[in-house]
Amino acid sequence: DRLRDAPVGHFYDVMTRGLGAMPDYAQQVPSEDRWAIAAYVKALQLSQHASIAELTQEDRGRVDARETGDRPRFSPAAPPERARRENRGLSPNPPNPGPKGPGH
Repeated sequence: DRLRDAPVGHFYDVMTRGLGAMPDYAQQVPSEDRWAIAAYVKALQLSQHASIAELTQEDRGRVDARETGDRPRFSPAAPPERARRENRGLSPNPPNPGPKGPGH
């Protein structure tokens, strides 16, 4: 519960400065990506502990459709690769592994 109540800045700060045995990632992860990761963690927390009363009418319809096995009335298209990478907290531009490929 403590981390669920923590502000999004807490997660950014931990990635920036480290905490306990966790080292800092300020040099490895750009500031913009750390904010994106922190926001994603917070969104995951909220999504896992939301009550049905907090949903919009449209989202309630989706939940009801899944529970009854009906097809939802709205099905969003898969996000482009850039958005999927950003939603996972990764840089939108994947590193170039070079001519030999990764691991060489």
